[in-house]
Amino acid sequence: MPLPCRVIVQTGERALLIYPSGLEFYCCLLLVVSLNGINAVPVYPPSASRSDRTLTKFRRIVSDVQTASVYDDDCPVGKS
Repeated sequence: MPLPCRVIVQTGERALLIYPSGLEFYCCLLLVVSLNGINAVPVYPPSASRSDRTLTKFRRIVSDVQTASVYDDDCPVGKS
């Protein structure tokens, strides 16, 4: 299965993976970690049904990890 993303960070940098459990998560994780030596920080997307709790936790994780790139199930978005 071809991946809908390309890796846009350097070896050893952090990449935030925003995916629910599933095939896309595992494919991106393998691409980012195994093939490129990038430190993956996986996180579930915020839940609409528990928006207060999950959004607060999500924001805290995003601000703490200081990633070079963010990947989700659509496409990677590099940070400048």
